[in-house]
Amino acid sequence: IGLLIVLLAQIFCDLAGRILSVHLGLGHNNDKGMFKLTGLCEWLERNHYYVLTDRGYQHDLVVRPDDRQHSKAWNDEQKGLRSVVEIVAGMVKIFAVAAGRCRLPPEYHEMALMCAYHFMAEYLNRYPLRMDRPVVQEAAVQ
Repeated sequence: IGLLIVLLAQIFCDLAGRILSVHLGLGHNNDKGMFKLTGLCEWLERNHYYVLTDRGYQHDLVVRPDDRQHSKAWNDEQKGLRSVVEIVAGMVKIFAVAAGRCRLPPEYHEMALMCAYHFMAEYLNRYPLRMDRPVVQEAAVQ
């Protein structure tokens, strides 16, 4: 029986679902570990960008759901916007190589996954998931 190596992907996309970057890592890494390993953390700091994330990420430049500091409407809007990346991840799984266990050698598996993400990125560039729409503005915390 051969060794099974699990790869995971960290997808960075805009609110229309267009894939901006994909980084692959070994399956034992969590969101926080991938955030540091991929250099996304340094890129955000260098470019002063904020990103929507789930609770697995922690940094001053990430916006996460927080029931203690924000209203339910704000958290629901943030979760809805963040669902775009979850939809993109699900769409990539139409490719068998991204949908389950892969018996290819790790190098080929990585190459096949990157091809799947590239094909989906091309598709989403042509047919974005959503058009821009207003975002709920949170009142300043007093």
